Amino acid sequence: MFWKKCSASHVLIHQYPSGCAAGHIPKYTVHIFNMNYAPVKDVHIACGFFASTTPIYRHVFNRISTNDCLVKGGKSLSSHEYIVFDYSNEPKFALSFSKVKC
Repeated sequence: MFWKKCSASHVLIHQYPSGCAAGHIPKYTVHIFNMNYAPVKDVHIACGFFASTTPIYRHVFNRISTNDCLVKGGKSLSSHEYIVFDYSNEPKFALSFSKVKC
């Protein structure tokens, strides 16, 4: 289901366990999906002290300060576009949206 009116609540985030990285550190896969018919930009995620032993490209997902991670360097996430990345850490981070521009 896709929504015609742009809303931050229509950008979904889902993460799940996806194995182990080096040193038996749990690995998680994260999907961030724009279910709007319009693009969104400046997607910020509340992410605590997010860190990963698995490298993540900064242009995909980057912690810019405590509890503030930026998706795609602030660039637009097109209608129906999604990004996927893996991170490794123990424990799993609680990731939730903090702000989005439509």
